[in-house]
Amino acid sequence: MTYPFLSYSPLALAGAASLGLLLACSGLGDPVIEPDPPPAANPSAPVFSAHDDVTAETGDSLAVTVAATDPKGLGLVYTLDGPGALDGSKWTWAPDSAAAGSNTVRIIAAVKGHPEWADTLTFDVIVAGAAAALPPPVAYWSFDEGSGATARDALGRRPIALYGNPARVNGVSGGALRFNGNDQYGESVHAFPDMTEQTLSAWFYLDTLTSTGTATIIQESDGTGGHDNELTINSPESGYARNLMYRTRDPDPKGLHFSKTTFEVRKWYHVAGVARGDTVRLYVNGTLDVTDVAATPYNLAGYHFRIQLARWSDGGFVRERKLKGRIDEVKLFDKALTAAQVRAEWNRHKTAAGY
Repeated sequence: MTYPFLSYSPLALAGAASLGLLLACSGLGDPVIEPDPPPAANPSAPVFSAHDDVTAETGDSLAVTVAATDPKGLGLVYTLDGPGALDGSKWTWAPDSAAAGSNTVRIIAAVKGHPEWADTLTFDVIVAGAAAALPPPVAYWSFDEGSGATARDALGRRPIALYGNPARVNGVSGGALRFNGNDQYGESVHAFPDMTEQTLSAWFYLDTLTSTGTATIIQESDGTGGHDNELTINSPESGYARNLMYRTRDPDPKGLHFSKTTFEVRKWYHVAGVARGDTVRLYVNGTLDVTDVAATPYNLAGYHFRIQLARWSDGGFVRERKLKGRIDEVKLFDKALTAAQVRAEWNRHKTAAGY
């Protein structure tokens, strides 16, 4: 008996071999292997809440109490990977001068008897060194003139005209300006430069909050009301907590950055908004308060119009938002200050501010 389908000519065999080689080279003949799915999170494992980075100085006594969930109620064991000491869930550390810079702390929580059921909390402790030299600012208003209708820029480029005769009073360093929250404000026809990174900082003191709900410290408007660069204090009357808003030139909500710290009236505060790349950091009294990270870099260029002091305005589009209180030591840098540099700015005047 013959089997025609088993009869191969040399040409057919060569063709089959060529086809096999082609399949092998292209991978079309290989079996498809699906990867294993990632393991599901263990519902018995503890879970930490996120913790912001910590800023400190040499000699500070730091204490952070962390907590993780215990889904099974079996108890947790905490261990430390990093500087300091751990007592239960309380971490403590007194950094010395050798710790200047960034220090990473990792705390692991594991279920008793089940070390494989664990979660890790990681945060950085940024310790200021002995020196934190500042880059030169691109604008600096000290308000130390003593009199006159102009707040001079120490760099000579962006003087601010004063309207309504705001009072010249004592500040955290020399003089300050006191605004009545009504018809007193400052305005400059000059604008901020384009920047790829920025620090905008100021000292302020609220006598009270005005009926408009928010109080502007400094704003560089864009002329349209959509891409301003500013430091503003919100209030419950405006639908927010009484916190700091630092704004980059991005559309809302990306451009809005809010502090967790809320503010009291009749008290000096130092605030700084720092932007670089895809990260914004807000500092209050020399301490990191909030870190915001975006999918794309924040914008600090374009849309320039003019500078406002103690009020919010975009030319004909005015919402007032006037500040009733004092402003001192306003600085603009085209560099993102480090935590140590912001801390140094706070240290420079904290005693005069009553701390």
